Amino acid sequence: RARAAVTSVEAVADAPDVVRVGTCDVVVTDVDASENEEDLFELVRAIDDVGIPAVAIVRSEQDRGEETFGPAFAEYLPAPIQPEPLCLAVARLVGREEAS
Repeated sequence: RARAAVTSVEAVADAPDVVRVGTCDVVVTDVDASENEEDLFELVRAIDDVGIPAVAIVRSEQDRGEETFGPAFAEYLPAPIQPEPLCLAVARLVGREEAS
């Protein structure tokens, strides 16, 4: 059975510092949770800088793809998020064949 450590942050503004420390295997973020668009784009820059795989939870098709965020997010999942697709996406990004 796979295990994972989860680090959560109070606000998107706090996430880039956590990402840059380099202790994460994957980032999952709700792109609509940020109150400040600049905070979200700072997180995108941190993801790009570190080269960590990331999943974006999105509410609309407009939030998907490189037009909005560049190549920072490897996967996009629709909100409301369901556990199984999220677990499978994280497992793919960390190189495991299947999630437990």
